[in-house]
Amino acid sequence: MKVIKASGLEEKFSSRKINRTILEAGGSGKLARYVIGVVKKEYHENMTTQEILEIILRELKDFPDIHARYDLKRAIMALGPSGFPFEQFLATY
Repeated sequence: MKVIKASGLEEKFSSRKINRTILEAGGSGKLARYVIGVVKKEYHENMTTQEILEIILRELKDFPDIHARYDLKRAIMALGPSGFPFEQFLATY
């Protein structure tokens, strides 16, 4: 399974990344496995990481605290595919 990153590069799909970020956001392993299953079920050729993020956020909507922490990723992605503008912003404080 391949995905298209925000930069346009192609990368192998990694369920480990989804698992790690859900756990880091405060979710359980069971929740992470469920969300990964949904993403795999909805996977299609040339799926973007943005589409995967939308699926994950949709599945986390019933867990407001986890959803809010996970949604920080979308805010960072909105600053650009490199993440560098966000790093520059944080460096000023």
